Amino acid sequence: MKEPRQPKPPKEPKPKKEKPPPKRKRSPSPPINEADFPPEALLKPNSSYLILIHEAISNSEKKMLSLPDIYRTIQRKYPYFKLRVTTTGWQSSVRHNLSQSSAFERVQREGKGWLWKITEGFNIEKEKKKK
Repeated sequence: MKEPRQPKPPKEPKPKKEKPPPKRKRSPSPPINEADFPPEALLKPNSSYLILIHEAISNSEKKMLSLPDIYRTIQRKYPYFKLRVTTTGWQSSVRHNLSQSSAFERVQREGKGWLWKITEGFNIEKEKKKK
């Protein structure tokens, strides 16, 4: 005859992971108004998306930006994208340029998404002359 099964010993509770401190909430940005800008600031920029992205990244403190930071930087410098554009097509163009151009490289970061940086040795002046 078979011996009766012994009950399994109780499992030790797993140590709880410490949660990171909550992120500080940002205060809302003041609303922006078309009247706050001269008419020429609301015109579509003459530069290609590659040049706009390059400017955004090269003017950043760490020379690397996340995709949402690239969008924000372009919108700050060119209010046209925040006030006059009613679709997100321009953001699709930014993503396309980041992923298809040899001018930019993805950099792994903690958490979700990537950081983007300018490829070492890339010369933006050649691109500026194309226009």
